[in-house]
Amino acid sequence: MTEPEQVFTFLSCAVAILAGAAGGAVNTLAGNGSAITLPMLVFFGLPWDAANGTNRVGVVMGSLVGASTFTRAGVFETRGLPWLMVPIVLGGIVGAIVASVLDPKRMGLAIVVVMIFMLVLVLTQPKRWIREDSSAQVNFRQASTFLTFFGIGIYGGFIQAGVGILLLSALVLKARYSLVKANAVKVVLVLTFTIPALAVFIYSDQVRWSWGISMAAGQGIGAWLAARFAVNHPRANIWIRRLLILVIPLFVVLLLLRTGQET
Repeated sequence: MTEPEQVFTFLSCAVAILAGAAGGAVNTLAGNGSAITLPMLVFFGLPWDAANGTNRVGVVMGSLVGASTFTRAGVFETRGLPWLMVPIVLGGIVGAIVASVLDPKRMGLAIVVVMIFMLVLVLTQPKRWIREDSSAQVNFRQASTFLTFFGIGIYGGFIQAGVGILLLSALVLKARYSLVKANAVKVVLVLTFTIPALAVFIYSDQVRWSWGISMAAGQGIGAWLAARFAVNHPRANIWIRRLLILVIPLFVVLLLLRTGQET
C-alpha cells in the first residue's frame, strides 16, 4: 500500500470531495476540471502516474451524472455519434496504454501549447461558439473526422487534463454542434473512452481508491449542478464560453509552474 493511501484522513476525504465537486462542475460546463483535481492529488503526495489514473474514477462518475442530466433535459443529440465514439474509444485505449508504461511529466509543455491554441480559437471565433442551433449538414464519415477524434482520444487516454476543451473545440468548430449540445455530447464521449482507459490504469495498479471514490462523490454533485445550469440558463452558451476563457489560462499557468518545478 502506498503512503498516500496510509495517510488518507477525514480532511483528505473532505478536500477530495470539494475538489471533485469543483472539477465536476468545470468538466461539465467547459472542460479542464482536471486542472483542479490533478494538482490536488499531486499536492497530497500521489505520484504523477497514480494521480493520472486515480483522477479517472471521478471523471467516470461526473460523466455518468452529466450525461444522464443532459439526456433527461432533452438536449443530448445523437446525430453522427457512433462515428465519433469509435475513434475516440480506440484512441483512448492507445493513450492509456502509453501512459501506463511511460512517464508523462514531459508532456507539460506540449499540453501548454495545445491549450494556448484552444484559447486563441475561443477568443477569435465567438459567434461560432455561442450560436444556439446545431447544423445538420456535417459529414461525420470523413477521414479527417475519424483522425481528429482518434487523436483527441489518445490525448484523453494519456492525460485527462484539457481533453474537454479539445472535444468542445472539435464538436463546435468541426461537427458544428451548439455549445450546450456539444457539452452533452462531450460528457458522453468522455465517458466512453474513460471507462476502458480506467480499466488499463486499474490493471497497472495506478488507481488509489480512497481518493478516487471520494472525488467521484464530489464530481457527481458538481456535474449535476453544472448540467442543470447549462440546460436551464438562457445565456448558458455565453457563460460557458466565458468559463473557457477563464479556465484555459489558469490551466496553462498551473502546467507552467509544475513544469518549472520538475526541471
